[in-house]
Amino acid sequence: MEIEGAPSTVEDTRDFIQYAATTEEFQSYIGEEIAQDDVAHASGVVGGTLKAIKAFGWICRVGGKTLKYAIRPLSPSKAKLIDQYARKIAYATERLESGTKSALISALKKAGVPGKTAEALAEIILWLV
Repeated sequence: MEIEGAPSTVEDTRDFIQYAATTEEFQSYIGEEIAQDDVAHASGVVGGTLKAIKAFGWICRVGGKTLKYAIRPLSPSKAKLIDQYARKIAYATERLESGTKSALISALKKAGVPGKTAEALAEIILWLV
C-alpha cells in the first residue's frame, strides 16, 4: 500500500527527521528540557547525534503512528516495532544524556522495551539519524 507523500527512501526519512528537528515546536521542546535539567550537552558529533535522537523521540511522541508509514518502505518489521513502542521510545529519548548506541539501548530497556527489541530499535534509530 503506497501512501501519497510518504517517504520512500532512507534519504526521504532522514530529511523528514531533519525538518522536524528545525520546527519551532521541537526547538521549544528542547529548550524547555535543557532549562529544566540545567545540563549542558556536548557539541560535535555526539551532541548532534543526541539532538537527532531526541528529535526522533519527539516525533514518536507527537506522531508515532505516522512515523510507521515513513519507515515502512525501508523495513516493515522495524516500522511495526516503532509503532508498537513509540511511547516508550519517546520516554527513553527524553531522559537520554548521551548519543551513543549503548546509552540508547540502556534507556530503552529502562523504559520497558525488551532487550533484543531495544537493540533492534536502537539500530534503526541510529541508522536513520
